[in-house]
This record gives sequence, C-alpha cells and structure tokens, in this order.
Amino acid sequence: MIKIYNHPYYLCSIFKNFSFDFYNKFLINKIGGKIVGNDKLKYHFEKYKSNQGFFIGKNPHCVDVFIDNNEAIINNFSYFTNCSILGNFTRKNGTKHLMDVTLYLIKNYYKNIKIVKLSDTSFITCNNNKFQLFQYMILFYGITYYMKFGFIPENHNKLININQKINNTFISIDDISYFIEYNNQLNIKNIINKNKHFFTICNNILHNKSFKLRNFLDKIKFLKDLSKNYCTYFFNFVNYIYNKFFPEFNFYFDNYFIHL
Repeated sequence: MIKIYNHPYYLCSIFKNFSFDFYNKFLINKIGGKIVGNDKLKYHFEKYKSNQGFFIGKNPHCVDVFIDNNEAIINNFSYFTNCSILGNFTRKNGTKHLMDVTLYLIKNYYKNIKIVKLSDTSFITCNNNKFQLFQYMILFYGITYYMKFGFIPENHNKLININQKINNTFISIDDISYFIEYNNQLNIKNIINKNKHFFTICNNILHNKSFKLRNFLDKIKFLKDLSKNYCTYFFNFVNYIYNKFFPEFNFYFDNYFIHL
C-alpha cells in the first residue's frame, strides 16, 4: 500500500548544495510538500511551479515528471542508493516500487492524465562504465527495461522483428574468437586470464559447433554476477554480440507509453 506522509519542515532547507533560486522558481512554495511511500521505502515528493509536474527524491532527483495537457512525461527515472529516505533503496524491488509510486502520484494528483510517456535512455553501470541496457534486456529476456513496468513501445514491430531474428541466429566458437581478438584491444585488468577463462567456458558449451544464440546466452548469464571486474567483460561481450548480429535494431531513445 502506498501512503502519503505530511512533513512539517521547509523542504528547501534540506537542499543545501543546490541553488535556492532554482527552488524559488520551480516549487509551488517553500513549505515542505510530502513524503510518499510505505513503511520500508519512503521518498521526498514535491510539485513543480503551477502544478506542471513533480519530482521524487532530494539530492539528486530520482524521478522528474512533467505534465503536458493530458499526458504525463517521465523525463527522468534513475536509480540512486539514496532514493529512499530510509537509505535502503535497491535495484530490482526498489525501482519497481519507485515506478509504482510514480504512476500512483500521476493518477491521484493529475486526474485528467490518460497516458504516460517516456524515452528509454536506461543504462547499466559496471566499474564506472556505462552500457546501454536495452541490448542486455533484449538479448536475454526479449523485452526492454521499461516493458517490465507495463510500458509499451510505440514501434511494436521492431521488437517483434528482432526477437524473431535472435531466435533464428546461431553463434559459433569463431564468433567467440573474434570477440577475444577485439577485446584484447580494450583496457581491462587481467584480460589475458579472462580471455582464457571465457573461451574455455564458451568452448565447453559450443563444442566447436554452432549453437542457437538465445540458448547460448542463457548458459553464460551467470558470468555477469561473478565479480565486479568480470561484469565489465561480460557487458563488453553483450555489446559486441548485439552490434555484430543486430546493428540495425537500436532501441536507445525509443518512446514508450502506458494507459492509465
């Protein structure tokens, strides 16, 4: 259950590292809006000037929503460990709850809104390296990140077409060898040992034969979680595979919507 808690202090007073001019300009007033969430996850929530939207989170904002006629635009939806006031914000369950709260606030504060839109600029971070998340999500799950929350891509056919192509694509040990050759040019710690380890794992799966890509990816998914260092190697491989086989399918900045 999502609750809204009033809190009596000036919200602007907690933004010591921000310009007060910014908040004087955009907040409805300085009186501290609300806290929203549940007993496990709570967020700062405040509306922008003239009720044209709201933000969730304090420093920095985890969510920014802008209202345009009968549409709500989620301009920013970000993961930060301090999204929750209680300091226990986690990725999977935390981000799902944050999206639930965002849609709840839109429904309850902007009754005229019929559709919510966003653009997919999601990424995943590993060792300060950013990788576009749509590549990983599509290759391993057949959907993009925001589809997990019920958002629908405006271009349905593109997603259908790439999944059909993935299901009909085969990978061979030669593809792995090409990746290792390519990866030798990258600046990754202990890359020689990683190459040997990765090649051995892949060769045990492929046995020098071609293998359906989707099935192969399912078998190596565990590599992502072995260590922080290895995840950079893993996502470099995802990027390599995606650009090798599916360069025409770019989902970055694609538009999504959900009906309320």
